[in-house]
Amino acid sequence: MTISIEDTFKKAEKLQKSNNLKEAVNLYKKIIEFKPNHVPTLLNLGNLFHQNGNLNKAKYYYEKLLLTNSQNSQLIYNLAIIFFRLNDLKNSLYYFDKLIQIDPHIKYLRYNLRNVMRSKNILDLKKTDQELVQDLFLFLFRAKDIDHSVISKNVLFFLYNKEELKDLNNEENLLSKNLIKNLIEKEVFHLFLQKTILIENNLEKTLTIIRREILLKKNNDNFFKNEKHKNFLISLAEQCWLNEYIWFETKNELTEIKFLKEKIEKDPKINELEIAILACYLPLNSLNIINAKLINYVSDNAYFNDLINVQIKEPIEEIELKKNIKSISEFKNKISKKVREQYEKNPYPRWRYCNQLYAVNHEHDLNYQIRPNKVNFEKKSEKINILLAGCGTGKHLINIGKYENSNILAVDLSLASIAYAKRKVKEFNYNNIQFLHADILDLNNLEQKFDVIESVGTLHHMENPTEGLKSLLEVLKPNGVLKLGLYSELAREEIVSLIEIIKKRNFEPDIIGIRAIREFILSQNKSSNLYNSIFTQDFYSTSRIRDLLFHVQEHRFTIPTLIKIFRDFNLEFVGFSFGNYFTKHQYSKLFPDDKKMINLENWNEFEIKYPSTFLGMYQFYVRKINTN
Repeated sequence: MTISIEDTFKKAEKLQKSNNLKEAVNLYKKIIEFKPNHVPTLLNLGNLFHQNGNLNKAKYYYEKLLLTNSQNSQLIYNLAIIFFRLNDLKNSLYYFDKLIQIDPHIKYLRYNLRNVMRSKNILDLKKTDQELVQDLFLFLFRAKDIDHSVISKNVLFFLYNKEELKDLNNEENLLSKNLIKNLIEKEVFHLFLQKTILIENNLEKTLTIIRREILLKKNNDNFFKNEKHKNFLISLAEQCWLNEYIWFETKNELTEIKFLKEKIEKDPKINELEIAILACYLPLNSLNIINAKLINYVSDNAYFNDLINVQIKEPIEEIELKKNIKSISEFKNKISKKVREQYEKNPYPRWRYCNQLYAVNHEHDLNYQIRPNKVNFEKKSEKINILLAGCGTGKHLINIGKYENSNILAVDLSLASIAYAKRKVKEFNYNNIQFLHADILDLNNLEQKFDVIESVGTLHHMENPTEGLKSLLEVLKPNGVLKLGLYSELAREEIVSLIEIIKKRNFEPDIIGIRAIREFILSQNKSSNLYNSIFTQDFYSTSRIRDLLFHVQEHRFTIPTLIKIFRDFNLEFVGFSFGNYFTKHQYSKLFPDDKKMINLENWNEFEIKYPSTFLGMYQFYVRKINTN
């Protein structure tokens, strides 16, 4: 019996689209009986099983198809993802590597590869596939459209032995040690230092010692004739800029830096090596004479040009951007003034790259965050208006800038932060974002209402958070959606104890006080909760640790407090937002009857049982109930 392959295929596709999968599969298999290598059928079968979670069957059809379509990038991409989901990292990385050779610009390639490379199991491949893994890390660190911080820990473990490094930290002349030479000559390590903040105490100590050795050693010339060594030094300077010079300095270093600065300022020639050493201790944009020398300087070394760009040109651009930022606030509130001063001095956070994602529907993205709950918006032809109240330096702004058919207004207290954010938005080529210098308390001066408002990490730094909430709700449309982020009392217990120590010891919110509290934390017993602070990103950056421990104003909340706020302001709670689904999965096991996961009394029980649940903060969506 013969069949019309074309007609059968059309019927099968129709059944697949109507979700009649069993019948669709039966028809596809009939086609294969007559024509085993029918490409559209094999592809549809692979996609069908892939979309429905039958990974082994999907793999079977993709691999079969690949035999005659070995350069098909989409097939290779699908197999890379499937092998990862099957916990076969070796084969997953094999296909990712193959894909890079064929089409390195395929949609979501770097983003998904980054998610694979952050896996704990990646370290199991260090011995067997070290070269392949390091090549893939290098590919990612060369990219400028992903957040490198999530893979920083894994790449470091691939680059050096932590225990061996720890042993070296008590020795002299570290630059002569083979372990150090091997590390500082690697391009991926250079890019790591340029693009993400180092979060590892042993390596920080090592690099602090190396920085001191380079500064105090009088004859560096021979060592830095090696271009890789010079590139390392320049990258080290960029790391120090990125962490805002948080590393400890000795008196000898301070004295030598003063001499070096004076020498560079007097010398009419530009000595790149000396300038890079100086940039490891002082931001170049703070030195007027050196600034003027370098503003139009072009080096043969691409790393040095990047250093000039980061430490001189970008800050100058931000100064210019400040001039055109509209303001509507007089900042009458005393706490608002103090908060503004803090972020003018230390814009939070300093960052270089983040995930540049493709355009998405805002409603789809919101519902993904609050899943399994769902919010339905009225279908409108006009653009959705979004307010980001407290945009900081713009890292989150880049993420919401991807929303299709949207106009975004980004507001912040700090001009320095807005200028940083505005420069980054320009860098990412977004054209749907406007900026406003304002206090949240003054938003009622706006002649605009918003469909969606996001204010994460802002209200708890106001003198009266409920006044801030009231101001936000005044510019939120009826049935509009509000995302808030507020500190949890339970989750911040250890942070609060550190804040109390700071108050008792009179540590000031300057670099001396910040280094002092870091030294105190490092002196604690390694089994203590206080010592665990060193494993957080905030410990390794001046602006981050100031925001975390030295903030001029902080309120903390409990879920019962949130319940009262929602009741007082007539707000409907529609769901918590987490970075992954693991927490909600845990919750569903404890409270299976709460299908929408919005019972706040249950969530209060859950947090008591797991106090670290909201370690970052409560992040959740509420909806303004229309009472008309």
